[in-house]
Amino acid sequence: TDRDEDNVNIRIERDKKLNPNNPDSDDDGILDGLELWSLKTDPTRRDTDGDAIIDGVEDFNRNGIKDDNETDPLLFDTDRDNMCDGDCRISEEVKLCKDNSGFDCIKLPYGYWRGEDRNLNGIVDKGEYDPRDADSDGDGVLDDQEYFNCVLEQGKAC
Repeated sequence: TDRDEDNVNIRIERDKKLNPNNPDSDDDGILDGLELWSLKTDPTRRDTDGDAIIDGVEDFNRNGIKDDNETDPLLFDTDRDNMCDGDCRISEEVKLCKDNSGFDCIKLPYGYWRGEDRNLNGIVDKGEYDPRDADSDGDGVLDDQEYFNCVLEQGKAC
């Protein structure tokens, strides 16, 4: 039986620790059955890939298919430009220097935040990078490098 009509029978729901009375156990906007059988995301976690954007925002039409205009709810960094899709805490100290001399350097603190869709709404807003395109502005410089160039020029997180 499938009491909540999410295309997952009650035995599988119990095995996977899903709520058999709620078709969307993690309340991310995607039915448990679509998460299990189509997207392959975790129906017990709102954000399967840990990029701070909930699965239902990444699959914003909630059809269980990763469409070209959506980020991948299974990939922390959909466009593979070394910046997470959302707004993520980077757990390392980074020292940025304008040249190899070791002078004129900026230290980004341990645990600083950065990412592409900083407000986590699934839309590329002004001042954000596109998490589906490694070079959001098409100038030949990857978004990750542009971010660090900005930090070096302004001396603060961009």
